[in-house]
Amino acid sequence: DDYAARDPRVHVIHQPNQGAFAARNAGLDAAGGALIGFVDADDWLEPNMYETLYALLRDTAADIAQCEMVNDGAYQQMHSVTSILLVTKARHAAAKATAAAVSQWLEAHGVACSALPADCPSEKLVGRARTSDAILILGGDGTFVGVGRKLAGLDIPLLGINFGQVGFLTELSAVGWEPALERLLAGKMITRTCLLLAWELLRGGTPIASGHAANDVVVGRGAIARVLPVHVFVDGEDMGVVRSDGVIVSTPLGSSAYALSAHGPLVHPKVQALTLTPISPFFKSFPPIVLPADSRIRLETDAAAPDAFLTVDGQEGIPLCGGDVIRVQSLDAGLRVLSCSSGTYFQRLRERGFIQTDGTSAPEHV
Repeated sequence: DDYAARDPRVHVIHQPNQGAFAARNAGLDAAGGALIGFVDADDWLEPNMYETLYALLRDTAADIAQCEMVNDGAYQQMHSVTSILLVTKARHAAAKATAAAVSQWLEAHGVACSALPADCPSEKLVGRARTSDAILILGGDGTFVGVGRKLAGLDIPLLGINFGQVGFLTELSAVGWEPALERLLAGKMITRTCLLLAWELLRGGTPIASGHAANDVVVGRGAIARVLPVHVFVDGEDMGVVRSDGVIVSTPLGSSAYALSAHGPLVHPKVQALTLTPISPFFKSFPPIVLPADSRIRLETDAAAPDAFLTVDGQEGIPLCGGDVIRVQSLDAGLRVLSCSSGTYFQRLRERGFIQTDGTSAPEHV
């Protein structure tokens, strides 16, 4: 855009699909031999897209002092990989066997690697991760989320081989993973940064627990099936008391998890936002709300409320007392996720049954 403002020969083409090829056909004549093209990150994954776009810019903008590729900030090209940590789903024989095969393959390609089970102590996982260029997780989406939560704040990308059911986050198949790892070692994958949550539990004004979440933080009712009153504040503003089975604060990543089951919105991964979703609200008195990513959310349990639980990513739970306060906000450092898929976000939603527009039924695992 800056070049276009200074030089009338330069045209900027914003093309979300087939960017470089469309630019070649639609823009060269109009640009008079000078062109800068911006291509959506999804297009980067098409065969030879890097080389094609670079050649296009080099050949048609040779008289411009600077020629470079840029992205929208959410996606980055992967750097070289020399060491990988394999994290396997706990007590899963197939994942463990595949990890051994992957380890052998990586070592044959000159990559140092080590392996840990997903249920190992967090300190050990973090310590081993700090010496790795990437983390390869062999398990389902739950394993991926659990490992990501433990590694919150570390600038290390994660890639998953699916041994679960849906495989929305663990996108590589348990069979035929070699081509994807070849792309990883060649630096041809991209990483996207996903929002993480930081939460803190206060009792009597004193912090008693804190942590992170990749999907969601939930204040829900315990064993007694009755309405749970939760007082909600957003950026200090009183939103009132929500009477429901609970309240979910989720990331865009978590919008396809528990929040979706509670009729919350699907949030595109490029959207920096949090969602606040009640679970079965009384008389539908509180709709799901999409909030800015920097919102500070405060949830207070009623002093006379029945037993309640704080649940993190559906994997960690803490019993709550009446009058407890839960503070939730986004974490400055996000979760870096590797991808080699050539499909768009919407294609993945359709393939996994989240979007059904042709009258077909959802897969059995959804």
